[in-house]
Amino acid sequence: MCLVGVVTQLDLKHPLNWPVGLLLVGDAPYSIYLIGPIVTTIIHGATYVLHLPAGATATQVVRGICFFALDIGGGILSWKYVEVPLTSRTKKFLTRYVPKESAHRPQTGLAPAS
Repeated sequence: MCLVGVVTQLDLKHPLNWPVGLLLVGDAPYSIYLIGPIVTTIIHGATYVLHLPAGATATQVVRGICFFALDIGGGILSWKYVEVPLTSRTKKFLTRYVPKESAHRPQTGLAPAS
C-alpha cells in the first residue's frame, strides 16, 4: 500500500514517461484476463497435436513462455480491436437513445412538500 502511495505521489509531482508496452498492458488488463482460458486451450491442444511430453521441464518452460506471450499479445489485440470499438459504440448509443438524468426525473408518487 505504501508503494502505491509513493508511486502516485511521484507521478503527480514528476510526470514519468512510461514505456508504451507498459501503458498498453495497463489499458488492456480485462481483455488479457478474458483471453487467458482461450490461450490455455490453444497451448494444451498444440502440446497434444505435436506429441510433446507433458511432464518434461523444457516443455513446461516453453508452454509458460508461449502462454505469457500469447496471453499478453492476444489481450492487447482483443482490447484494441474488440473492447475499444464496442465501448465507443455503446457510448454513442447511450448518448443518443438514453435521456440524460437531469432531463428525465422518475415519478416517485409523493406529493411535493409545501
